[in-house]
Amino acid sequence: MRKVHKYWFGALIWTLFILLVLLLPSPREWGWLGDWLSPRYDGVVHIIQPMAHVVFMGILAFLLMKALAGKPIINRLATAVMATVVVAIFFEAAQAFLPENFGRSSDPDDLVYALIGIGLGCLLGVLIREVPEDRN
Repeated sequence: MRKVHKYWFGALIWTLFILLVLLLPSPREWGWLGDWLSPRYDGVVHIIQPMAHVVFMGILAFLLMKALAGKPIINRLATAVMATVVVAIFFEAAQAFLPENFGRSSDPDDLVYALIGIGLGCLLGVLIREVPEDRN
C-alpha cells in the first residue's frame, strides 16, 4: 500500500513541477542570458516544445497508472487518461492568460503532443509490472 502512496505523491509533485515550468518565462525572456540563448533556442524550439509536452504529460500519466495499481486495467487507463487530459487542457488554457512578455502562448497543437505523451505514459504503465512485495 505504501508504494501506491509514493506514486500519488509523485504525481502531485510532478503536476506542481509542470505548473512551475508553466509559470517560468520562456528562455527568450531571460534578459542577457535570453539574448545569448535566443539564436540557439530559436533553432531547436520546434523540437524542444513538443517533446516537453510529450515527456511531461507522459510521466504524469505513468505515475497515475502506477498510483492506481490494484484496480482493473480499464479503470486505471480511463482514470489516468482523463485526469492527465484535464491537467493538459487546464495548463494549455492557463497559458492563454499569461502576459505576453512571458513568451508563452496557448496552442491547440500542444494538446496533440500531450495526448501522444499520455498514450506513451499509459502504455509504459501497462507494460511495467509491479514487483511483488515480500510477504514475510
